[in-house]
Amino acid sequence: MAKRLKLILILACCISARSSLAAGSSEDWLPSPYWGIGIIGPAKAEMISFPEKAIWLYDSPAGRRKYVIWKAREDQVAFGPKKGIIVGIVNPNDWIEVTYEGVCLKYYRQKDEYIQILIHYSPKGFWISAKELQKVGFNIVDWKSFLLAGKSGYYPAVAEKGLILREEPSIESAGIISLEFEGPEDYMITLTGKTEGLWAEVNVTTNGFYPCGDAKVKKRNYSGWVKLLDDKGFPNIWFYTRGC
Repeated sequence: MAKRLKLILILACCISARSSLAAGSSEDWLPSPYWGIGIIGPAKAEMISFPEKAIWLYDSPAGRRKYVIWKAREDQVAFGPKKGIIVGIVNPNDWIEVTYEGVCLKYYRQKDEYIQILIHYSPKGFWISAKELQKVGFNIVDWKSFLLAGKSGYYPAVAEKGLILREEPSIESAGIISLEFEGPEDYMITLTGKTEGLWAEVNVTTNGFYPCGDAKVKKRNYSGWVKLLDDKGFPNIWFYTRGC
């Protein structure tokens, strides 16, 4: 029970971080403290997904070995000079919930085989090797690949100006409708699988399509293109990891 309560606290922080992104950030020069550009997977329900085997952390891409990192308990990922000696615990803000009560570690930048993680422990974070992760059955998944694998059930995650559905995959193209994050209508976004750069072709249904939406509400259908990711690689759409 104690372990489950700790996992619930981690998940609550992840959800809070996700909600904060929708409000935007003034620190545009920093990697997003909420989304990163992808995750270390695979994602599994009701658990923290990370190797139990110790993996090296580097101070820079292909740089000096600093610590090792490993899954210490069901509800905890730790790092230190060697496995069993803990100098730090992964900050909940470096996790994100991507399946039902299941969280993955986010990464914020990539250079060759190395990805940057743990920017909430240190502003510079640490770097970890994708090749070393692959040897123990884990992989890195960028947000574009992750979102395309899900196909449907997405909503707009852009708060200030809304996500514009356009006729063609370009900001110069005519807008069809603005998909507001918290507007008078609800939106369900389904990906067709066709992409062009950061853009994706979608079908959009308006009204009553939150997971427990009112089926009697009038619905309208649109088709067009949305910018799936922003210019930094952060998602412009998201989904309900827990259903209703």
